[in-house]
Amino acid sequence: MQVKVIDTGFYIHNTPLEQVQLEGAKIVVNVDDTDEQRWRLVFSPYQALRVTTIDCIDIAPFLINDKKSNQVLEVIDSDWINLLRITLKNTDSSASFLDKSKHYIIPLQDNVIEIISWDLYIAGKI
Repeated sequence: MQVKVIDTGFYIHNTPLEQVQLEGAKIVVNVDDTDEQRWRLVFSPYQALRVTTIDCIDIAPFLINDKKSNQVLEVIDSDWINLLRITLKNTDSSASFLDKSKHYIIPLQDNVIEIISWDLYIAGKI
């Protein structure tokens, strides 16, 4: 798995006190930065959400310079998107909306949040 860092303008705190909210076609994730300021990330429109406890995931692909990243990541050529695309083609062979989708990863202290969506919008400090 190849990942790239998304420049959000902040670094996620070691204890980010994350909140995840589903609001219609968007997912809102609130996290604290290293200065303990609260930030809002909006993923829209989303196609999939996965939250996995850090103990049940191989974090090696998320390491940047041999350290767990404290930034939002994007997976290049995502296996998850490819799997969803296969299922979508079986359901609706003319659908192509997953072609616009990106696979985002937010590695946190206890969990890893993964979101498939068209866009990530940094709504700023809250």
